Amino acid sequence: MEKLESILRSGEEMSRQFLEQTLYGVWVNVDSRTVFINKEGARILGAFHPRDIIGKSIFEFIHPDYHEVAKDRIRMIHETGDPMAIVQEKCIRLDGRAVDVDIWLMKFRYEGKPAIFAAFRDITERRQAERALKESEEKFRALAESAKAGIILTRADKFIYVNPETIKDLGYTKDELLAMKFWDVVHPDSRELVRSQGLKLLQGLPAPSTYEIKVLTKGGKTLWEELTATIIDYIGEPTILITSFNITERKRAEIALRESEYELNKAQRIAHLGSWEWDLASNKVRGSDELYRMFGLTPGLETPLDQFIEQVAPEDRQRLMNALGETVKYNKPFDMEYQVLLPDGTRRFIDDKAEVSYEGGRPATVFGTVLDITERKRVENELKAAKMQADLYVDLMSHDISNMNQVGMGFLEMALDMLDLDEMGREMLLKPKSAFENSSKLIDNVKKLQKARSGKYSEREMDIGQVLGKVRDNYSKQYGPNVTINYLMSSGYMVKANELLYDLFSNLVENAIKHAKAHPMIDINVEPARENGRVYYRVTIDDQGPGIPDELKSVIFERKLTGDIKSKGSGIGLYMVKTLADIYNGRVWVEDRVPGDRTKGARFVAMLPAVEK
Repeated sequence: MEKLESILRSGEEMSRQFLEQTLYGVWVNVDSRTVFINKEGARILGAFHPRDIIGKSIFEFIHPDYHEVAKDRIRMIHETGDPMAIVQEKCIRLDGRAVDVDIWLMKFRYEGKPAIFAAFRDITERRQAERALKESEEKFRALAESAKAGIILTRADKFIYVNPETIKDLGYTKDELLAMKFWDVVHPDSRELVRSQGLKLLQGLPAPSTYEIKVLTKGGKTLWEELTATIIDYIGEPTILITSFNITERKRAEIALRESEYELNKAQRIAHLGSWEWDLASNKVRGSDELYRMFGLTPGLETPLDQFIEQVAPEDRQRLMNALGETVKYNKPFDMEYQVLLPDGTRRFIDDKAEVSYEGGRPATVFGTVLDITERKRVENELKAAKMQADLYVDLMSHDISNMNQVGMGFLEMALDMLDLDEMGREMLLKPKSAFENSSKLIDNVKKLQKARSGKYSEREMDIGQVLGKVRDNYSKQYGPNVTINYLMSSGYMVKANELLYDLFSNLVENAIKHAKAHPMIDINVEPARENGRVYYRVTIDDQGPGIPDELKSVIFERKLTGDIKSKGSGIGLYMVKTLADIYNGRVWVEDRVPGDRTKGARFVAMLPAVEK
């Protein structure tokens, strides 16, 4: 531009050869009329030849938005004679299209007349690029400012842009971050990883596009971020663009999941419980560590089903395969016990349960659990052996001992009938006779308990009122006027029980008579009661005996009860009462007949659930 001015000031005749060769458009006007324009200037204004422009007003080619500005500039140049610095304007081409130009103006004389010399160049493409860049930056900022991910631009380890999400995560202000180095927020545990990945990125070496790091907030809190980094050209310089997602909650969940899996594996190991998943398409099984331990296999991600089948005892394999096939084919519940044969020859008993999961109407996966029941089987076998021995003893008691009791009682009855005995002599024979009777009754109760526990008595609806009436009549007849049993016969108190319901109440009445003073009085009452939203029948049996000490109330129904009460019996009667109450889903307890004064006698209470109507 300075060279152009020097040439023009050198004389009236311009060096047209130089003006035609310059890359700038040259435009000379006198009184706002074009008197000269070079080929480049004509091209910029859309003309094929300079003559298409010569003679025309410059305002035909200046955008209307700039007319007033252009007039002021030309007036000022004529008044001051000073050149005008380069400015940006907009021109209109002959085809009507607007172009952006840089233009420089100065005053000089052309053929003896005051003229304006203009040197200009087309900057439309540059302006378009600038506008595109500006729009791109605006879009980037609009996206970054509203993004739920952190967006960061760094150059030479410095932050040059941070979006609101980054500010929110790290807890710093925008100005604080822009004054910091990127490393200031990277946790020491992650700095080497970030440094190596950044170096690879700058050198163009292969590097993971996404990785996880720990960062430090302003408050010193540690967060987990998932980073994606790439190099971009930002304002003409290579810049690292980082997109980050706060994955702290996800990492916590992953840690919690790992801890949960650890706890689950530990719990399964303690409980000897394993889980498995059989993919029908691949015929492979995935399972817990405990599953593999049970089968003597090394834990793995997926294991062919055949490897598990091979560990099953030969006598159970076909049965297992048949059961699995029926489960898959007919969607039948799978529930089976079988044995596993380990490499060292040890056998384990397995309880296996499973069900089928469907996809698109077709069986896809079988999910199951396995329980190591080896110890349970051992205990069951021991219990079976113990039960067989107990049954032998009961049979021995019920048959041989009962027979001996009957023989003994027979001879005693004959002696009582045939011998002429005084009162003391009769008393001496009646006592062993009573002992034989109690022995027989004990044997009978043991047999009844055994049958009750094994479920050999059929359950049916029974009327408590009617049963209590029979108990009253039996003991009134047995003891005569020596015992008074007060019970007003009633009916309609229906419960689910069996034929031993009579024994439950007869044992309570007999216990009351046994421990009472001379000429005992027993009061029996039954009434409805509600407990936990359910209807029960509450039966109370009151006596006026010595009562039950508080320390014995909670244990009196136990078989091995001993204490300072007048019991000379076996204790099997009250134990039987408690056992039967449990079988009937009820409960039984003892309390003071007069609350707080146990010397006034005991009250035995039985609560049995009423039949729902």
